[in-house]
Formats: sequence, structure tokens, C-alpha cells
Amino acid sequence: MTYQTAHAEQAAELCRLGATDQELAEHFMVTVRTIYRWRAQHRDFAEAVIAGKEHADKRVERSLYSRAVGCSVEAVTIFKHAGDADPVYAAYRQSLPPSAGAALQWLRLRRPGKWIVREVKEEQPGAGEMIERARARVAAHKSVSD
Repeated sequence: MTYQTAHAEQAAELCRLGATDQELAEHFMVTVRTIYRWRAQHRDFAEAVIAGKEHADKRVERSLYSRAVGCSVEAVTIFKHAGDADPVYAAYRQSLPPSAGAALQWLRLRRPGKWIVREVKEEQPGAGEMIERARARVAAHKSVSD
């Protein structure tokens, strides 16, 4: 398939909805490599993809922040009694409490120097070291009892 200027607008909308490069390729029925080539050769396409992905990323950031601090969302419950012809829709606001996991993720991304994940390595002593420790305990015990 050859590039057409209408592809830029389609790509922008798809990326706004969260499409990946692989999904763009599937939509246009081309390979991912072709998507990369179109981005390199067609400025309008590259800008559309970048703007669309930026929009999607900002939406995720806002959602992550909302979950981190707690939020309320619109929800609907549907009721249908046995004798009713049509269901009844009841809209309400549901409060979601703050999420510690979302807050931690937010802080790790925004302040990585302060909220970095440090792996603590617990080194298991080798057999020789365990024997030396045992000998030291026995020697300490003997000196106390003498």
C-alpha cells in the first residue's frame, strides 16, 4: 500500500484512542516497518502519530493521578424484574478511594530519585562461612563458660 495524505488523520485518531505502531500497521494493512518508513518520509504522518500518542499518554496520566488521589465516576446499575418489559437504568456516582499502588507508580515516575525501587540483595552465606560462624560461636561459648 502506498502512503496517502488521509492516512495522517486516521493515524492521529487511532493513536488518540491508544493504538500502537503494530495496530496502525494492521489498520493500514502494512508492516510495522512501513509505518516507521512513513513516519520518516512524511512529516504530516509523523506529527499526527506523535500528537495522537501524546494525547493518549496525557489521558492515562490524568487517570493514574485520579486513581492515586481518589475520584468519583459515573456508573449505572440496571434492574429488570420478571414482570417488567423494559429494564430500569439507575445512574449514580461511585467514589473510588485512593490507590496506594497508583500513588506509588505516580511517584516513581515523577520523582524517580526519591521513589526509586531498590532491590535488597540477601546474600546467603556459603558453607565455609557458616562453619566459621559456628566455630566462632562455640569458641565464644567456651570462653564464657571457662
